[in-house]
Amino acid sequence: MNKSKLDHALNYAQQGVPVLPLHYIEADGSCSCGADEGGCKPAKHPFGQLVPHGVVDASADMDTVRSWFENKPYNIGIATGEVSGFFAVDRDDRDGGDATIKKWVETHGELPKSLMQRPSDGVHLLFKIPPGVTIKNDQKKTGAGIDIRGDNGYICAAPSIHKSGHQYSWEGYELFDRSKIGTAPEWLIDKIQQSARPRKSIGKVDFGDLGVFELPDKVADGEGRESTLVSYAGHLRANGLDQATIDQILLDYNRSHILPPLDDDVVLNRARRYETAVVAEALTNTASGWDEPLAIKENLPSVPPFNRVMFPNDISRYVFDVAERMSCPPEFPAIAAMVALATAIGSRVHCKPYEKGMWLVPGGAWGMIVSPPSHIKTPPLSEMLRPLKIMDKNAADQFKLAEEQYKIDKGIYDNGVKKAITAGNRTPGLALPAEPKMTRYVVNDSTYEMLVKIADANPNGFLVFRDELSGWFHSLNKENQKEARGLFLTGWSGTEGYATDRIGRGHVRADRLNISLIGTIQPNVLRTIVYDAVSGGVGDDGLVQRFQFAVYPDPVRKFTKVDRHPDFAAMQHFEDLIKMLTNLDPKKIGATIGPDDNAYLYFNEEAQVIFDEWRDLLETRLRDPDSDETPAMLAHLGKYRSLLPKIALVLHLADGQVGAIGKRPTIQAKAWTILLEAHARRIYHTATNRTLQSAVTLANKIKSERLVNGFTRSDILLKEWANLRRGEEVSTALTVLVDLKWLKSVDDNNTGGRPTQRFYINPRLTTKETAAA
Repeated sequence: MNKSKLDHALNYAQQGVPVLPLHYIEADGSCSCGADEGGCKPAKHPFGQLVPHGVVDASADMDTVRSWFENKPYNIGIATGEVSGFFAVDRDDRDGGDATIKKWVETHGELPKSLMQRPSDGVHLLFKIPPGVTIKNDQKKTGAGIDIRGDNGYICAAPSIHKSGHQYSWEGYELFDRSKIGTAPEWLIDKIQQSARPRKSIGKVDFGDLGVFELPDKVADGEGRESTLVSYAGHLRANGLDQATIDQILLDYNRSHILPPLDDDVVLNRARRYETAVVAEALTNTASGWDEPLAIKENLPSVPPFNRVMFPNDISRYVFDVAERMSCPPEFPAIAAMVALATAIGSRVHCKPYEKGMWLVPGGAWGMIVSPPSHIKTPPLSEMLRPLKIMDKNAADQFKLAEEQYKIDKGIYDNGVKKAITAGNRTPGLALPAEPKMTRYVVNDSTYEMLVKIADANPNGFLVFRDELSGWFHSLNKENQKEARGLFLTGWSGTEGYATDRIGRGHVRADRLNISLIGTIQPNVLRTIVYDAVSGGVGDDGLVQRFQFAVYPDPVRKFTKVDRHPDFAAMQHFEDLIKMLTNLDPKKIGATIGPDDNAYLYFNEEAQVIFDEWRDLLETRLRDPDSDETPAMLAHLGKYRSLLPKIALVLHLADGQVGAIGKRPTIQAKAWTILLEAHARRIYHTATNRTLQSAVTLANKIKSERLVNGFTRSDILLKEWANLRRGEEVSTALTVLVDLKWLKSVDDNNTGGRPTQRFYINPRLTTKETAAA
């Protein structure tokens, strides 16, 4: 799906690239500024009403960018140079730019691969600006047909429309991607800097004790008015004049010798550039004037240890046996065991929390293991799911046999029908053989249409196992996967039907859709997904909240080699239990069969009291108008209404009990809800506390000397560190570290445009004094 101009503009800003609105081409082919032909660069110059100072007013503020481009026709300009961290080589083939590049390549070798944009006649090649290097704008001096866009420059960017009707586009990418920008070769940097215009000497003025300085008597527009002022201010400062005196001398010089005079604020800006260097030197070389830096540390909310009594004894034995052998937290196999048991029960029997109500809670569960990479997540899941996988394979083998028999029976039927037609017999008495349906227990990857067919054949439910949930979340975020997302949202409850009607596929229907789900995910990946869900993004539809069995346990810090056989007795008990539950006879366990053929169990009197008290407390928390809970946490807790009944049902049956659900599994279920809520708080903390996380990340980079004094916001963005990839993340992290006395910011006026904010590191920081984790 093609992205709008607003999508592109927000994408630039989100990656820390200031944008500005440009004029556009009207329907009659003229520029929207209304200038006569030749009076402007059509659709390439700033829209002055919004950005009166041109590229100096470019912004990466999301609200500002949205106000500029939402439902507006403006072309998009993106700022180059230090503010963005990259420069552009603008190759105009009409003026021989392609020949110049070819000559460069023959002399120096191929240019490195980098992000490239195609305007009308040529290309824009983007390159990172090396640390400490300044790239200025240059027109045709680096080479024929080559313009350089650096500090105070900009380029017209995709998806702008050229006056020729050609649409700007990024080669190979729909959207701008900062990570694809390559590093400029040294020879190109040297070539650009060698082409810089030398200063024009007009005359010499003797200032007595201040020495002789080449200072022009008159400087007209286009002859370097601002650069003359900058050099003059530097000369005066080098000879010991204070800033107030320098300001006044330059204001006087501007009024008498600059044609036309510059605005006073511009003069003062240029007069104070060298002041930045003096301040920077002081900040860098001495600890005087610095306060002690404050400690910064992100602490995840604590989670209680997993208790053995939360499962029946034989299941606990197996769970802790797996955790010990694999040197992983017990939560990994515990969650997989719970999801496997819930899947095995599925919709075969339900818990009915209220005797006279219609509310039914089936088996089936969504589980998620959150842990950093290489922390042994998949093996414990695979072991606990093995019984379901074995049954799924056996069912597939049986289906092949049934399918072969069906082909034979169908062939006999078809031949009988043909004979009856030939004989004119309209009632041959032949029975159409039933087409076999494949029993499924575990599904790894499937289209949503196929999932509906699988559900039709398996009304009691099945498990979708995705080793890495990140791909699953990513696929469901795509525009063309809305139906698949809706299918999973519906399938979570386990009580609803689902039907699709498509041309070419016809009507596909499942009278009951019960989808269980389990997989693993890394914290940094989940952070973005959860943030999207809690901030009104595409994920704000309850999908994340449906993972009731989500855990983010403390890691096992020390690996312990365990080379022994599994607890075979506990393993066999678990496998037999899974098989038994998948063949559950509701009548034999004392379930009530309702008029809709749904089987269910009630709570007994003691269990009912426990559930009612738990539910009352939950509803009070959810409905409290003065609650301190975040909206994200409240939304998650809102899904807990079915959690205790579901767990109590699973534990009751897993313990081999029959009849009404009793006190013990209900108390165990209550303990599970406390455990899972603690893990949920940790998971949502990763998204709702993004400011501190970004600050901690930046603090760690500073401690490891990954940044040098005088670094800029763009320097951080170019690193593309986790938690610091977005402009807002970097800005908030810098604000926190300035407040905590880790950094000081200084406006660098030596840019030729708007000041650049530079950050200096507190010299008092040492690895022994302040820790960031």
